[in-house]
Amino acid sequence: MSGNDSFLLDEPAEEPVISDTVDENGHTIAVRDDSWKYIRHDVSPPQDFWYPFDDREQAYHYITDQGERNPADISNVGELISMAEDYLISPDSLPKLEGGFSRDMEEQLEDLGYKM
Repeated sequence: MSGNDSFLLDEPAEEPVISDTVDENGHTIAVRDDSWKYIRHDVSPPQDFWYPFDDREQAYHYITDQGERNPADISNVGELISMAEDYLISPDSLPKLEGGFSRDMEEQLEDLGYKM
């Protein structure tokens, strides 16, 4: 035992947890509280590519559906939707990052078995 309190207790979380990813296809954000999870996928700009989700937004009651296989009614997660919308951005609004690996880094990656 480390002597520290565990964060894996059955106590309700004080604040929802927010996580997201942004890439060239859009912004995906998930907001989770003590029993609900809301996921929103904003594709930007509209593109024709394979998309693994039926809908652009889903809600799950993960207390009864831990595998998140049965989407719940979106109306159950109004507060989580509002939080997600506060964080959504368009990838087009972000600055473009340019760059590459230094020769030293490429050599290290090649030593690890990556082909450069």
